[in-house]
Amino acid sequence: MNNPSVCFLLSRFAAGGLERVQTHIAAGFANTGINIEVVARAVEIEACSLFRPEVPVRELGGGRFCFVYRLLRWLHKVRPNVIITSANDIGCLVLLLRRLLWKDSKIIWTQHLSISGPLRSANTTRRIRLFFEKVMMRYLVRHADSVVAVTRSVADDMRRTLDPNLSIRVIYNPVIDQYFDTRSKEEINWPWEPSETPVVIFVGRLARVKRLDLLLQAFSLCIKKTPIKLLIVGEGPERGMAEKLAKELCLGASCQFIGHSDNPLPWIRQADILVLCSDSEGFGLVLVEAMGCGTQIVATDCPDGPAEILEGGRYGRLVPVDNAVELAAAMQEALHSPLAAEAELMARAAEFSVDGAVTQYLDLIDQLTRK
Repeated sequence: MNNPSVCFLLSRFAAGGLERVQTHIAAGFANTGINIEVVARAVEIEACSLFRPEVPVRELGGGRFCFVYRLLRWLHKVRPNVIITSANDIGCLVLLLRRLLWKDSKIIWTQHLSISGPLRSANTTRRIRLFFEKVMMRYLVRHADSVVAVTRSVADDMRRTLDPNLSIRVIYNPVIDQYFDTRSKEEINWPWEPSETPVVIFVGRLARVKRLDLLLQAFSLCIKKTPIKLLIVGEGPERGMAEKLAKELCLGASCQFIGHSDNPLPWIRQADILVLCSDSEGFGLVLVEAMGCGTQIVATDCPDGPAEILEGGRYGRLVPVDNAVELAAAMQEALHSPLAAEAELMARAAEFSVDGAVTQYLDLIDQLTRK
């Protein structure tokens, strides 16, 4: 089929890693002549920084029930050839609606997080919702025209949790594009005066799963042995907790919170070590960004992305989840003994290119629309 229409369907378009991935792929599609549109129930103001002129974004709005009605009307009117889902609840909804009301569109289910990880760590109310979601997925996912996981470990988790015979294609999230190097060298307002004191950086949403408490505890152990600074880039519900804990640990000016950055790459490039200390991840985009900047990495060996991206510790140190002592020791080691050369890190990052991911998705769409 020449120039099929493709819809990227999200529940919420925020200024996060998932949205950056979708925008990269959508822009790649648009550049090949495919008619694309990103459709979401809600679009956050901060996400405007991700907008591109070649990628139209449609906000349907409304509460949950109103959104379902508006989505149904929009799908009936537009009837895209391919729908790419990126959230489990939205994927279930679209598959259910297609089975009940129309069968024209091909549906690509993309899985960006493990199913079992969030289910284990959720509180009671959220656990009930995720369990119901998992039950729905067991019935519905196999009816998707194709299932894509962002890592092999996420694909394995889907098979263990949903169906051991589920056919899944792995396509890594795209990170490195032609503008990556230029963006990583943009000028920034560094919060400290120039010095030889090494800097550890955290980049991400300040959410409970990211374990800012663990990072601050590990940093407080490091600073007792070595002059070191910590830079936290991001916003989220855990910022208040993290700032309070930083004061309790008497970290003072050595720990700086700079909030959200539309472009975190220059901050990562200027730091000595990037730390990811999550309880769970679906992929870990920031790890690829750090490798692309030639920055050393310390990460928790959490499900389901870091070990795969870092090739079992070849490109970054891996430590157990929820262990501040081990995390602090790995940070100390990274300061004194870099694990991989800058050129090696950048070569590994290049394997997660936008062009490579777009090509794989285009091949998949071509296969589906030929049927």
